[in-house]
Amino acid sequence: MTDQATTLELELTGLKGDHPLGFLAACGALRVLGPYSGVRLGWTESHGTWTAVLRDRVATHTTAAFQARVVAAIAQAAETFLDTLTLFKLPDAECPLDAFRDCGRLALKRRSTDPDRAMTMVDLLPGLGTDCLSTRKDTRKYKGKIVNYRTDLALTSGNQNFVSGLQKIAVRVRFSQDQKACAENQARIAKALVKPWRYEDSEHSLGWDPTTQRLHALRGKDPSPDKKNRSVAAAIFLASQALPLFPCFAVGGWLHTTGFHHDDEGDWFSWPIWRDPISLDALRTLVAHPFTRNLKERGVAVVYRCHRSHTGGDKGGYHVFGHPTKRPWPET
Repeated sequence: MTDQATTLELELTGLKGDHPLGFLAACGALRVLGPYSGVRLGWTESHGTWTAVLRDRVATHTTAAFQARVVAAIAQAAETFLDTLTLFKLPDAECPLDAFRDCGRLALKRRSTDPDRAMTMVDLLPGLGTDCLSTRKDTRKYKGKIVNYRTDLALTSGNQNFVSGLQKIAVRVRFSQDQKACAENQARIAKALVKPWRYEDSEHSLGWDPTTQRLHALRGKDPSPDKKNRSVAAAIFLASQALPLFPCFAVGGWLHTTGFHHDDEGDWFSWPIWRDPISLDALRTLVAHPFTRNLKERGVAVVYRCHRSHTGGDKGGYHVFGHPTKRPWPET
């Protein structure tokens, strides 16, 4: 706890900064709470790793009340997210171009009558892909249709539909009128935030968790039939809520996803870790900042990265995040 008269801190001991899913989940938690909540996100170094910390500037009365507020906000966000995906019927992150654009048009049209769901979709679309670039697909799924380009954070392929995967995960943490189901979902959220991850959920990790890829990366098979428990559903849902912080954009005829860079070894996702808590707007700016030594002056302590690795043998475009390492600082 810091200044008890004005602030309160909640250490999210389950969300580790040296882990891509932990980082994305922490960003998603801040975004769920919203820009007007007074909550900020920072990191504390402990036992050789970094742990997320939320600072409440509104000063909730107790740490327990602050945690309950965070958990309830996440459950409600999952409910809104599910309603949004059901309403707009987006087929996938990569889908026929007209379907992608129709979702955007409908969202803008509904801003005044259904602002929560409309703005959820408006925020989400740039995090899923872009309609500035398109290509003709000759696969059985699309049969020559023109489709948009999708985010580099969409690592699934084939039977693992990215958007439907997000829906299945959100069900596990949504607010429910059923008191028992609601209590179970909120307990699942709380454990992901402040307890060691036990991987008790059967939903797919969508490639975001290197810990779950220990087998898939070493074998030439489609990972979708594997039904073993292998995920932390609440963390994956929170990571999905961070997608709007990493929008896609086109440069010179190529798709770029915020947070990714390319070198001779392939594509990498990288992320900064900082100490002093920052606002949602500051976070949005920070993750889009070029990787220069100037980041140190902005309070960044370390930058991690993980490889966007291909897996699944010859069956297509399955990808996973490799194990993270520190990204060497550039000379300038």
